[in-house]
Amino acid sequence: DATTRADSLLARATFQLKHGDVEAGLKLLEELRGSSATEPRCRVLLLEARLDADEARAPFDAAQVQKLVDELKTIESAAEGIRWRFYQARAWLRGDPNHDENEITTLLTECLQRDPAFSSAAEALGLFHEEKGRAAQAEDVYRRVLAANPRAVRVADRLLNLLQKQARFAEASQVADLLSSAGRDVTSSRVDI
Repeated sequence: DATTRADSLLARATFQLKHGDVEAGLKLLEELRGSSATEPRCRVLLLEARLDADEARAPFDAAQVQKLVDELKTIESAAEGIRWRFYQARAWLRGDPNHDENEITTLLTECLQRDPAFSSAAEALGLFHEEKGRAAQAEDVYRRVLAANPRAVRVADRLLNLLQKQARFAEASQVADLLSSAGRDVTSSRVDI
């Protein structure tokens, strides 16, 4: 049936993307996208590949990325969707560094309002705040997501790095202790406390 075929293609494409045959993986995802106007997962994987920082893996094409975001927005519904908001903000951050900061912040904030544990949105929003020199806002984003999702490894690393940069070692140590007690092994963290 169609669902089983889609699942199989997605599994093969994911394997190929992760294990070096990016072109073949992208081709499978495009095949699935062409055969189903309502399949969001292939669009998400295509967006992940296209928004990847490694140009050699999958070249960034702003028009193609925007088309994928628009398709995802239609599938999810403009009013309710969360993934299209996340990928729209990421597309602007990647392809239009001068895009209106308020629009980017609004979309990522809306993602977190709909899903307080959405660690990828928190990481993107927090990093955006850090890059703009708004450390307090970044810290607030990281802490709120960690309260909802104590296993958000990359968010924890961002918070620990932020606290370390500010020489707030006692707080960083407390965060590390809280994360360890919540089952998050911080020994792999890139932070020296």
